[in-house]
Amino acid sequence: MNYCLKPKSKQLTILFIIYAIAHLWILFLYDSIFWDDWTLLGASNDVIIEKFRMVGLPFSWTGHLHVMLSYCPRVVYRILTFTSYFLAGYFLFKTISNTDEKIRVYVLPIALLFLIAPFNSARIAAINLPYALCYLAFFAAWSQMGRRPLVSISLFIFSFNTASLLVFYAVPFIEYSVRNNGFRFFTKKDFYIKNWILIILPPAFWIIKTSIFPPYGLYAGYNQGFSASNIPYALGLQINDIISQIYAWRWWELLLAGLLSFISFKLIDRNSLFTETASKSHNFILIILGTAVLALAEFPYLILAYPPRFFSWDSRHQLLMPLGFSMFTVGVAFFLSASFRKAFLSFIIGLSLTFWLLQYKSYYIDWTKQKEIMRVISDNDEIRAGRLIVFEDHTGIPNANGRSIVYYEWNGILANLYGDEQRFGIDQVQWSNSICKRNDPKFSPHYRSSEVGGNTEGDIVLVKLLRQASTSVIDKALSLYRPNLYILVEPHQKYCDNLPQ
Repeated sequence: MNYCLKPKSKQLTILFIIYAIAHLWILFLYDSIFWDDWTLLGASNDVIIEKFRMVGLPFSWTGHLHVMLSYCPRVVYRILTFTSYFLAGYFLFKTISNTDEKIRVYVLPIALLFLIAPFNSARIAAINLPYALCYLAFFAAWSQMGRRPLVSISLFIFSFNTASLLVFYAVPFIEYSVRNNGFRFFTKKDFYIKNWILIILPPAFWIIKTSIFPPYGLYAGYNQGFSASNIPYALGLQINDIISQIYAWRWWELLLAGLLSFISFKLIDRNSLFTETASKSHNFILIILGTAVLALAEFPYLILAYPPRFFSWDSRHQLLMPLGFSMFTVGVAFFLSASFRKAFLSFIIGLSLTFWLLQYKSYYIDWTKQKEIMRVISDNDEIRAGRLIVFEDHTGIPNANGRSIVYYEWNGILANLYGDEQRFGIDQVQWSNSICKRNDPKFSPHYRSSEVGGNTEGDIVLVKLLRQASTSVIDKALSLYRPNLYILVEPHQKYCDNLPQ
């Protein structure tokens, strides 16, 4: 029997409130610039468009998107990101609400965990907005399968611009096929006749895309080095990262998780869908399906040796993990009695909310630090006259997710401060002799260093970043959030002397 549960305002209110508790903070980082964003800020429209054409994106649509948004306040990126991920959850909620009555009890908790699952904090970077738009298009397309075929197919085609969704397409395709044809859909000849477009959609897109829009130039070979031998390596890195994350939690963070778990418990305590029973066989099936969906989510990244971990910006590879995680977790929860189930789900919600609050706090500290660095180097004549600027960070202020500020971020900072691309910035720990060469490929407008030429012809400047000592307990407590930095500049360094010419 089919069961049609229209999205209820109370349930949507719960979803939005908890989602907002987790993610509303992204709007307060409206002016922040991270990672590859620095290659876009201040770059010419032609350079931005060419960059994404080289990546192999059809018609460089993301390049045109970033050019268009460059004329808008940066908060528009945050609003679009915040809205896109919530609407993806809304469409998932609609889709699974129209499933069999026997599994309707899973709908709300799956949608809830899907929205706040502790993955993909890289969404903070404006350059990752296209992932959010493709993600939204994918779940909107799924919700329209069998209702508005042309709309669904068009949205799926757009979503495939995020290549991992070509593999993840198996999830909605199988769900739709089972929903309309039963579990023996693959043995029915008329099924293939009626659904041939849906069947060929991913391979057709892949063939056309790779034939007409292959990556080239700086991105030649991009996303093409896939091999099954990459999976153990990438999976090992991911497991080690998860273990590191668990050991990194401090007592006050666990206390915060406990408080948020209690609040979550109160929010869901009166919702009967969290107390209704489900058969053990359905619970077991949901766990198996959740594991399979999670494997599909990770496979496109693992096979390219891209570990879906929390470190640095690797969390962008976690983009598709929330659905499988949510299904698996809810399947486990419904094996428990009603009271323990609510407590368990509240604890998972509390941990997830704590994760996001800590993530946005770390990004706030990171961005505040970047702004202070820009302030202290903005009017230094020795840095302005340099060509190779080497930075040593002695501030003790951690960057978000253990990341380092990479050379094109430093280049973007320097280019926007001084109004040209004549300097190349790099962390001391990332130093490479290759940048002493005249024709290093990193001297490019795509890395905001097109006018550097040969670094050996200009001054090489060492910049030591330091933090003023705190004078009071209050200053010490707030020093991470409003740091007072200063610099020591040592020009005429000999980094490139005695290198082979």
